[in-house]
Amino acid sequence: MADFQNFKYFFARKVMFVKYAMGYVCMPGGFGTLDEFFEALTLVQTHKIYPFPSTPGRFFL
Repeated sequence: MADFQNFKYFFARKVMFVKYAMGYVCMPGGFGTLDEFFEALTLVQTHKIYPFPSTPGRFFL
C-alpha cells in the first residue's frame, strides 16, 4: 500500500496486511510479530485466503 491507512480495530489492520501481501517473511521480534505470523497461517489453513510463501525467522524469547 502506498498510502497511509487508519484502522479502528487491530484485527482489521492484520487482515488488510495479509490480504495485500505477496509473501510473508517473519523476522525476530516480539509476541506481536508471532501473533501476526500465526494469524496469517490460520487464515491459510481455514481457506480464508490463498496460500502464499511464508518464512519464519529464528525467534529468541
